Amino acid sequence: HKYLLHCFWDYAWIKNEDWRSLGKLILESKMREKIRVRIGGQGEDKELLVEKVALLPSQKKKTDKDFYTALFVQTCDTPSGNLNIKSVKIKKTEEIGTPDWGNIWLYDALVYFSGYMSKGEFKNKSKKIPRFYKHCKQYGETKTENQTLLVKELNSLKKILPKDCEMFVP
Repeated sequence: HKYLLHCFWDYAWIKNEDWRSLGKLILESKMREKIRVRIGGQGEDKELLVEKVALLPSQKKKTDKDFYTALFVQTCDTPSGNLNIKSVKIKKTEEIGTPDWGNIWLYDALVYFSGYMSKGEFKNKSKKIPRFYKHCKQYGETKTENQTLLVKELNSLKKILPKDCEMFVP
């Protein structure tokens, strides 16, 4: 099962300082087959906004909603050509070629929840990692500005889970 993902890295798409609308985005398929995608970003309220779009070969389609940031495009289909995403308001086009998709593989994945924290609390307690930081264990360098926080600073799950809940399941 494929879960292909393309992330936007250009700050024009992902870091909207003045919080102006990118408008309705125009998706254009340069493919030989139909493709179904989900485009994700933020709406005017700064909350996650995800819209599903199905495109026939060589079709153009506008999103129904106004986006204020564009963060990712996801598909489970195999792209046979380019997908272009355009914002008329910022005069930008993201051209996504077949090698520009990453496949997220999960094999018998175990997920460990080690704590929780509200977004506001995280913003207050975390430390900023600048874009292009080169001392990150997971990457050669970071592509965007990030935040870091030690796991031990998270709130304990014991506060929100039932008392009879087993805290560790191997």
